[in-house]
Amino acid sequence: MTIIEQLTNVVLRRLPRSGRLIWERMPRCEYYANRISWADTDDAHAFGESKDAQTIKELEKSLSRTAFKIQELGLTSKRYLSSNLGVFSQSDEELGDFEALIDFMVKLKLARTAVKIMRAQSKFQNTPSLKPNWRAMSVAKVCREIWAEEEWTSNEKKYGPEPLNEMLVWSRPDDERVLWKKWRAIYDDHIENFAPRYQKHNSPGAFGRFLEEIFETLGILAKDGAAVTAATALDALRNQKRQEKKQSF
Repeated sequence: MTIIEQLTNVVLRRLPRSGRLIWERMPRCEYYANRISWADTDDAHAFGESKDAQTIKELEKSLSRTAFKIQELGLTSKRYLSSNLGVFSQSDEELGDFEALIDFMVKLKLARTAVKIMRAQSKFQNTPSLKPNWRAMSVAKVCREIWAEEEWTSNEKKYGPEPLNEMLVWSRPDDERVLWKKWRAIYDDHIENFAPRYQKHNSPGAFGRFLEEIFETLGILAKDGAAVTAATALDALRNQKRQEKKQSF
C-alpha cells in the first residue's frame, strides 16, 4: 500500500464524509492525502525557509565555474567534449562540430538562470533553524486547513458553497468580484481559525487524534525518537507564527 493510500484511509476514517468526489474525478479524502504528503516533503518551505539554502548557494557557484572552465578549453578539447556529449566517435575526423556542446552550454545557462532566480527568493537566502520539527509543523498546518475545509464543504447548507478559484472570477462583472472578495475573506477566516490551535498532551480531541495518526502514518518522530503529539506540534506552529509576526514588523 502506497503512502497516499495509507493517508487516504486515515483521512476517510477520521473524516467520513470526505469520500465524496471533488472536480467529479477524485475523492476528497485522496485529494487531502496528496496535500498532506506534499506538506511532509515541503517542511520548512511552508514557512518561507529552506534547508537547501547553502546547497543552492554552492550550486550557483559550481554552475558558473563549470561554464567558465568549459570556455577555457582549447578547440580540440571542446570537440572531444562535444563528441562525448553527443555520439562518441573514436576517429578524430568524425568528431564533428560543436552542436552537442553548444546545446549543453545553452542548458547550463538556463540552469544558472533558474538557480539565480531561486537564490533571489528570501527562503533560499537563510538556512532555517534546526530546532523546530519542520515536518510536524508543516503537516500540522495543512491538517488544520483540511479540517476546516472539510467542515465547510461538507456543510454547504450551513456555510454556503466553497468560493470559486480566484482565476475563475476575473472574467466576472465588477459587482460579482466585489462579492467574491467578501465571501473569500469569510472563507479564509474560517480556514485559519476553525481547527483547534491547542490540544492536551495526554487526551487530545478529535482533531488531535487525527493529527497524531497522520504523524504515525508518515513516520514523523521527535528528535529523541518518541512520537510527536498533536499538542507539541501545535505549540511549535503557534511559536513559528509569533516569530513570523515579529519579523514582519
